Amino acid sequence: LEETGKLASPEPTKGIKVPKLCSSFRKK
Repeated sequence: LEETGKLASPEPTKGIKVPKLCSSFRKK
């Protein structure tokens, strides 16, 4: 559920666990 939560709400995960993943996702 963690991977799904990231795509579902990348905002709360932005600086909670995967700031790198969010950065890459937003850049794309």
